[in-house]
Amino acid sequence: MSILEYFAGPSCPLDFRVDLEQANIELGSYCLQTMIAELQFNICKLETSYRTNSEIEDLNERVQEHISDTLQYSCLYWSNHLCSSLDPVRKEVSDYLGTFLKSERVLYWLEVLSMMGKVPTAIGALRNIISCRRIFEDEVVNLAEGALRFVLAFLTPITTSAPHIYLSALPFTPSESSLWKTASKSFPKRMRVSEGQMTKWPRTSAVWKGHDNTIMDIAYSPDGLNVVSGS
Repeated sequence: MSILEYFAGPSCPLDFRVDLEQANIELGSYCLQTMIAELQFNICKLETSYRTNSEIEDLNERVQEHISDTLQYSCLYWSNHLCSSLDPVRKEVSDYLGTFLKSERVLYWLEVLSMMGKVPTAIGALRNIISCRRIFEDEVVNLAEGALRFVLAFLTPITTSAPHIYLSALPFTPSESSLWKTASKSFPKRMRVSEGQMTKWPRTSAVWKGHDNTIMDIAYSPDGLNVVSGS
């Protein structure tokens, strides 16, 4: 028996027994509160946007200096904790999640993940919220869907260079999307698309380029989340 199994099981005295579902919800709530309080623009104090992440020689040192361990953990695991619940989350937690998703903090979160080299984590986190829609309010799920479309559409620039979340991705975000409506106001000096800006997300989430020749075969994983192709 592991320590976790002991403290969560019937053999542990009630005074010390841990309700894992409740503990995860509380941890998820603390993660959201941490992100709301600590996330900020240009958190690693970069002096220029002309360098990609890989060209920043002291990137790891900047991450450790400016992004607390608590914030790093929160940015990586908040949705894992929240989605462990089988019942709808209480209003307080839902409000924290709404505050996070309905503001420019989503971009600051992606900035942290970009600096940490963990951008794909955002895809899993947002998909968690969407797949657990039974425990969240519809507005929260819709916001998560919009944020996921943003990440998938601009995955390459977000991964390559944190500043380009604001320089390249945000300006080309559809004008009727929830993320544009909430985040663009915080960046009045952003580049503006004078003509031809999309109003809605296209039906395709992203276009992948991985083959030079004609694709001859495609297979999907049983859960529908992964695809492999051969040419």
